[in-house]
Amino acid sequence: MTNSAGGTGFSKLVDLERQQHQEAFTAPTSQYPHISAVIRFKMVSASRGIYKQVAPPHHSTLFRKNYTFLGVVFAGAFAFEMGFDNGMDKIWDSLNKGRQWKDIRAKYVQAADDDDE
Repeated sequence: MTNSAGGTGFSKLVDLERQQHQEAFTAPTSQYPHISAVIRFKMVSASRGIYKQVAPPHHSTLFRKNYTFLGVVFAGAFAFEMGFDNGMDKIWDSLNKGRQWKDIRAKYVQAADDDDE
């Protein structure tokens, strides 16, 4: 499973990572005078972990084009807002049960009707 360059894709990836680590240690100190080699190594290692988490070039159909991505973001935000508002209203109503106008209205309306008669 070798390619025309004589190495597998995985070995090329390993070689690329080694090269990045070597560059981190051998970077001219004038470029990074305040950063030691150990810190540069940690920075490269941290960024390498981030890039491994990025999805392969097989994009979802929702995120291929900018306008579809924006549509998904706006629709998701709208749905989240509606769900969050309904959830918070239910929590608020349960915490304040018996103290809101909708809970005590019948008592006052009935009392007003009794006063009219």
